[in-house]
Amino acid sequence: PAEAVTTLRASGVPRVVVASYFLAPGYFTDKVRDAALAAGADAVSPPLGAAPEVAELVVRRYDEALLAAREAAAV
Repeated sequence: PAEAVTTLRASGVPRVVVASYFLAPGYFTDKVRDAALAAGADAVSPPLGAAPEVAELVVRRYDEALLAAREAAAV
């Protein structure tokens, strides 16, 4: 993201905001935030955290994978 921020700023974009898609705080979240801000980002979103939508997506993908595995085993 820092490289993208630098490129956008160099091309004259007046405001750059980085949307991070990390689920929890930690090393990578901090690293991306710090690098993006150092490159000139105006803001960086916080980690998603305990988002029910993310949990629902994980469960749905698991169900889809389980169904696909069952169908493949039945062939």
